[in-house]
Amino acid sequence: MAVEVALLGPPLHFAKVKARDIANAREFLAPGEFCRQSKVGGTRADFSIGLRDRLLLIECKASNSEVNSYKRLNHEIGDKATVWKRSFGESVVPAAVLAGVFKVDNLAEAQRSGIAIFWEHDFGTLIDYLAANR
Repeated sequence: MAVEVALLGPPLHFAKVKARDIANAREFLAPGEFCRQSKVGGTRADFSIGLRDRLLLIECKASNSEVNSYKRLNHEIGDKATVWKRSFGESVVPAAVLAGVFKVDNLAEAQRSGIAIFWEHDFGTLIDYLAANR
């Protein structure tokens, strides 16, 4: 929910649109649009966000231990990111908004695999990224 509040509020004022299946690049959201729970390339994203030249796909995960963080980040989000990249290549940016405890090695592995990481407690970074790529 915090991601949606950030997208709708200032300074972004993104427009929430109806969720849709996105099977090809022609179905990407327009810049400044977002939706929740869209099926993208065959697997669901918590948030699909239209940027000026790409689609940002966000999964939101919380973890209460370093052990649990591998499952949440590297397995669950990593598997989706692989599908999205296979389907759309560099036209998508897989991302995670994280809260809680995550092992540093797991974070580094996720970043090496191409997952952008944002923290729920620091939405300023996400907002700056979105504003710069709108």
